[in-house]
Amino acid sequence: MQSVLYFYPNPAPFVNKDIKIIEAQYRVIPFHFSQSSQTKTLFGFIKQAWFLIRHIQSSIYVIQFGGYHSLLPCIIGRLFHKKAILILAGTDCACFPEINYGNYRKKMLGYFTAKSIEWAKIVVPVHATLIDYPYTYFKAINSRQGFKNFAGRLHGTIQIAEYGFDTILKPYEGVRKIGFVTIAGFNRENIFTLKGLDMICKIAPFYPTFPFIIIGAKGKYVNYPVPENVKIMPFISEEEKVAVLNTYPFYFQLSLSEGFPNALCEAMQQGMIPIVSNVSSMPDIVKNSGFVLQHRDDLELKTLIDSILELDLVEWSKKNVQKIAEQYTPERRKKRLLEIIKL
Repeated sequence: MQSVLYFYPNPAPFVNKDIKIIEAQYRVIPFHFSQSSQTKTLFGFIKQAWFLIRHIQSSIYVIQFGGYHSLLPCIIGRLFHKKAILILAGTDCACFPEINYGNYRKKMLGYFTAKSIEWAKIVVPVHATLIDYPYTYFKAINSRQGFKNFAGRLHGTIQIAEYGFDTILKPYEGVRKIGFVTIAGFNRENIFTLKGLDMICKIAPFYPTFPFIIIGAKGKYVNYPVPENVKIMPFISEEEKVAVLNTYPFYFQLSLSEGFPNALCEAMQQGMIPIVSNVSSMPDIVKNSGFVLQHRDDLELKTLIDSILELDLVEWSKKNVQKIAEQYTPERRKKRLLEIIKL
């Protein structure tokens, strides 16, 4: 069986999903490149070089995300005629110096990312907006986002492969209590602004009887006034998370930047009605089944919420379940990813 070397910087559910997809037809040899410190990054390069030498017979490399860990496989792939497939999913396609976000805000990280994209055989963004799109959500220094605006030329080709999602648990079909949920992965200070949690804290006092739930936050990073009806929770188990998603009808994803947010799609799977910022893939994901905040403005958000509260929530809930079940299936992701590997 032909082997595939799979490089990734952080364990994540979509990493495990892609490995399982590839394992259907190939022998996958994974390599975790830890970047949690400068020392680990340095040793990561050494271990990665030795890993590539040991598996020099492998002709296919799949690299999740552009960054420090992606350059060596892409260079070796180009020099030794290997197929280096680079999957791009968010921070490797963005640059927001205002909030200290995006690979290209740092000189060295931006260089490694740009050169990886330049030397990859196939570049695989998870949505078309990660290639290039006009940014209008707020007045950013870089008014166009997407890797083409920061990475320079490409030697390879571009192939798009969107994520897919399993519908594991049946969404609750009864009457939900009015409330709003967001999942943030809040583990550093700039996440509060990046994920739009400050917008939630601004808007919550207008609706004092409704709960606003933020899942995934660590208290030590919260240095912003939090209204009484905003509940900040740590990461919880999958079962507990699904229970929360099935309790309330509305899901916020008011991020300043995103790739293809898994949490948004998982909330829609559970029948939640999404309210998203006009950023990257999100308007496309929620098209005809959710709502888009065009500008980062709390009064505009209030006007949008007021209009949404008048909806038939059951019918809109059904739309979202159907949207994910039909458009973003795991079978579609599998078919596309395997097609790309065979190119």
